[in-house]
Amino acid sequence: MIKSKIAFAIGTLCLVVLFQNFTPINVSSNSVVTMLNDAATNQRPIVGLNLNHWTDGIDAVKTKRLGFRWYRVYVRMLDFVDYDRKMQNVKKDKNYKYVLSERDQLVLDRVESLRKLQDDPDFKTILSLRWDFVKRNIPVPAENSDDEKFYFDSAVRMINTYASRSSIIVVGNEPTLETEEQQQEIREDKPGKPIDVVVFYRRLATRIHKHLVDSGRRQNVALLMGSLNRLDIPANFNSDVVKRFIFQAQNMDIIDGLDVHIHVPSMQAFERYLNNVRNLSLNGRGFTKQLIVTEFTLVWAVKKNFNSPLCEGERGSQFCRDYKLINMTELEYMNSLLLTKGSNVENRASRAEWGDFMLSRSYLPQNFLRETNQLFKKYQVSMATFGAGNSKIVDEASYYKQMQPDDIPWIWGMYNQRFVQPNENGQPVPNNFYTRGLKFVTLDERR
Repeated sequence: MIKSKIAFAIGTLCLVVLFQNFTPINVSSNSVVTMLNDAATNQRPIVGLNLNHWTDGIDAVKTKRLGFRWYRVYVRMLDFVDYDRKMQNVKKDKNYKYVLSERDQLVLDRVESLRKLQDDPDFKTILSLRWDFVKRNIPVPAENSDDEKFYFDSAVRMINTYASRSSIIVVGNEPTLETEEQQQEIREDKPGKPIDVVVFYRRLATRIHKHLVDSGRRQNVALLMGSLNRLDIPANFNSDVVKRFIFQAQNMDIIDGLDVHIHVPSMQAFERYLNNVRNLSLNGRGFTKQLIVTEFTLVWAVKKNFNSPLCEGERGSQFCRDYKLINMTELEYMNSLLLTKGSNVENRASRAEWGDFMLSRSYLPQNFLRETNQLFKKYQVSMATFGAGNSKIVDEASYYKQMQPDDIPWIWGMYNQRFVQPNENGQPVPNNFYTRGLKFVTLDERR
C-alpha cells in the first residue's frame, strides 16, 4: 500500500496545479465552459439525450418537442482509423487498390449521419471518442510511435471533417474497460512511473487541444476526460489508474472537466459514486472542475433481481392481479415481452403495464429521473444525457434475442421500446423509465 501511494505521488508530481475554486482557469473565455459552470453553480443541470453510436436514429421533431437541444454520441475510433488508413493510402498513391469492408461502410455511414446532425442549428453535440483496444486485442500505442501519431492524426481528421461543430469533446469513452489490465498498471521500469493508458489519453487530449487552438475553435469547445465506470466500488475507485485519470483531469489546464458513466445497483450507490468523485483527495482538495454524466442507469439492480418473483410483495401482487399475470421470475416476464423477428408487437406490454411493472419493483425508486436530478444538483453536475428512445435500436439484429441469466440487461436500462408497444403511428415510444412520461425534470425546470 505504501509503495502504491509513493508511486502515485511520484507519477503525478509533474501535473500539480492547484485550483482555488470551482471555476476552471479558462472559464471566463470559453463559452461552453461558462455555460456548464453556470448550470452547476446555479443547480440547474442541463438535460440531453444519449444516442450512443446510433447517430442516424434520432427523431429530430420529437426531440425538439420534448425540449431537448443536447445529444451525446460516441465514434468507434479504431473502426474509423481502419477506414481512414485506406483513405490516406489513396491520397499517397492514386493506384492504391482498396475495398471498403462492411465495418468501414458502417462507421462511414455513422460519421456522415453525425455530420448531418450537426447541420441542425437547434442541436448541440457531446462527442465521445471510443478507443476499444480490448475488443481488438491490441495495446495502446507506445509514445511517439507511428501508430500513436496516426491514431491522433486520424482523430483530428474525424473531428475536423465530421464533427467540427461539437460543443463538448470527451477524449475517451470507458478507458478502464477498453484497455488491457496490464496497461492500467504503474510502470515501475519507466521514469516517473507512468501508467500507459493514462499517458495515451493525456497525449491525445493535448493533440486535440492543439488542433482546436490552431483552427480557432478552442474557446467554443469544452475538452473533457472520460468516462470512468463503477466508482461506487472501493476497489475501482481506489485504483491507481482511476486516481491518475481524475488527478489528470483536475490538474491539466487544457482539460475542462470529467465525464462519468453511472451504472449502479442502487440509488445509494449512485450517490456514493458522485461523492467519491467530488471528494477524492487531490493534494488536499476534491475534484472541482466541470462534471457531466453521459450515461446512467440502475441496470445492475435489474440484473441482481433477474430471479426475483414477479408477484412478490404487496406491490408485486397488485401488479400481477391488475394484468392477470401468473407468478414467474422478473427475467421470464421481461423475456415474454421481447420483440423477436416475425412476432406480433401486441405481445409487448402497453406503456401503462410497463410503467406499473417498474413502479411495482421495491428496489427501484418511484421516479428515478427526478431523484437523480436532485443528486446532480447536490454534486454540481453540469449536464446529464439519458437514453430516452432511439428508433434505430429496434432494427439492430443483435437485439432480436432473449436475455440470458448472465447478460447485462442494457436494453432495459436504455431502450424500453423492445418491451413496449409502439404508439398509434407505429413509432417506438420514448423511454419512460418507470414513469408514464418523460419526466427528467418539470417543464419549468427544463433548460
